[in-house]
Amino acid sequence: MNKKLSIRGCLMMAVLGWGIGIQACPVEYLTFPNEPTAGQEEHHITSIQLVGTATEHALPMEMKELKPQGKPSGVYEVYMRASAGEFHIEKKTGAGGELTRWGKGEGKGSVVRDGVPFHIDMDQVVRVRLDTNRDSISIVPVSLYLKGNIVKDGTQVQYMGHGVWKSRVDMNHGDVFLFSDKYFYFAFNNQDDMAVKRIRGKRTEVGMPAEGYEVENIRINRGTYTITLDMNNRTWDIDAPIDDNRISAFGSSVCNGEGAEGNRGYAYMYGQVLAERYEKGESNTPFTMSGISIGGNTTKNLLHRYDEMLHDFGRYVIIGLSLGNEGIHGAENPVDIFNQFRDNMLTLISKCREDGKIPVVMNNYTRGDYDDSDYSYVKRLNLLIHEWGVPSFNCLGSIDDGKGHWADGYVADTYHQNTEGHYEFFTCMVPSLFDALKEGKAYPKRNTTKSLAMQERDSLTFSPEGVCHPFTVTLRIKGGAGTVYKVLCSEGEAVVSVGEDGKVTLTTPSGSKLTSSNALTATGRHYVTLTSYYAQRRTLLYLDRVCAGVVSERLGKVSQVVVGGSPREMSELFFWRSAMTPEEITAVCNGKMLKSSLEIYSPLSDEDGVSNLAQSTN
Repeated sequence: MNKKLSIRGCLMMAVLGWGIGIQACPVEYLTFPNEPTAGQEEHHITSIQLVGTATEHALPMEMKELKPQGKPSGVYEVYMRASAGEFHIEKKTGAGGELTRWGKGEGKGSVVRDGVPFHIDMDQVVRVRLDTNRDSISIVPVSLYLKGNIVKDGTQVQYMGHGVWKSRVDMNHGDVFLFSDKYFYFAFNNQDDMAVKRIRGKRTEVGMPAEGYEVENIRINRGTYTITLDMNNRTWDIDAPIDDNRISAFGSSVCNGEGAEGNRGYAYMYGQVLAERYEKGESNTPFTMSGISIGGNTTKNLLHRYDEMLHDFGRYVIIGLSLGNEGIHGAENPVDIFNQFRDNMLTLISKCREDGKIPVVMNNYTRGDYDDSDYSYVKRLNLLIHEWGVPSFNCLGSIDDGKGHWADGYVADTYHQNTEGHYEFFTCMVPSLFDALKEGKAYPKRNTTKSLAMQERDSLTFSPEGVCHPFTVTLRIKGGAGTVYKVLCSEGEAVVSVGEDGKVTLTTPSGSKLTSSNALTATGRHYVTLTSYYAQRRTLLYLDRVCAGVVSERLGKVSQVVVGGSPREMSELFFWRSAMTPEEITAVCNGKMLKSSLEIYSPLSDEDGVSNLAQSTN
């Protein structure tokens, strides 16, 4: 046999019934032999199994070779419940499958060809390890435990048979906040030198670091799970019922709250508001937010650790990523980065749906080092996301300075906003979106064929849900002098009206005015848009695609929007919880349905009345 394997340490070859005591010694640390040479192929082992009355249920137990990093070791093992009785080793070698029988040698733990059977005199779960390089065997009694910072030390897992352990386990221990820092692993006999962990880069494969495998702890949020470890196939699994009220925030550092105090960023804030809505009776569902984001992640990372999202066992998924991590800034070929992000995001969305999840997307946002080219790709991508068949939030319109950078006063560092910046992201998120999704409310579709005739004293009134800072309101109207709509804010009223000359004017709470250079025609329908950046302290007025100008004024928290006040025909009312770029406003005028952060959309119809088709319950 190959003699190139060396074993350090002195874990005893403790064979039950041999009269050899089970002695506590350091674990075996294995170094592995080279690949067999051509001259050794005729002796190549094709299978090894234990046969006899002492094996589990007296069935043949196949032993499998340890192959750290895919390299053969010459060391074979099997886990089983040993019974009182005897067993021997059957080994097949060569292309013809020559069968030889091996048994107990004269030395402790030694094996020899045609040796006497090994004798077991008591029932116990054991690991049987055969070293074909040294012709030695070890039989070690084992019990399986879980260790980590989300599980109580000493938590045992029940043996089910044939090398499989399985139990329902409470993993609600500890107070670690970040998902990236929560973990558990397996440990035989509750000893770290017999730890079993996930093989690095693999989803379900496990190995022992003491056996030379490159491993990592298993990340998981707190919860109660059914945990399975199959040591004979070297796999693990985790299962739990799907929580129909759980939302998994799956993304990178911004989604993970980086820059906010205590990492309690926009996803955490949104989760707090969802809980408050339920407590106040504003929602019928006790939604919870679960963070599974890790800093630096890209679309490739999320696809690679997609299994971690599945193991969060939520019904809903918020995907929060950016072109920044994807590598758009300074890229030699930014089109490739753009396409990679787009295609991988669509793949993630598709996979989520295939697995029964309901995905929601955070649009792309700003960064401190973006240049004009980066910003153009961010805006292009957001226009795509607006129209994807997936709910989304327009966080670009929260703390963008108009050039793709964080607005002043909202910066933690180049890559992250501060707590206030996270709060602005949060205000762009429609509070009742998940209630609408729970009800199965469909994506809104535009209807430009309807209209509603408003008389002088008629008005439509609505209030945004919760705290609303940045906003965009668009109304499609026909000509006629008088008030179009008012936005009531904490700083006063912002009034949009049409003059006798057909031009549109904004009057802000401070008395500042903006008037459009273009005018409404006598018979045409026109889009009148007011978009306001709370963080930037900028408010812009548009008539159709043309910007009338900018007022450097913060309107404050929006409390109510009043539509009407003068006789006119109107159709299509939009309200987004986010400010919008010129490209977005142009897209609306071109007939596109932009859904990101859309809280109100009503076609406004004399026949059908007024209804809200947006995915909210407002």
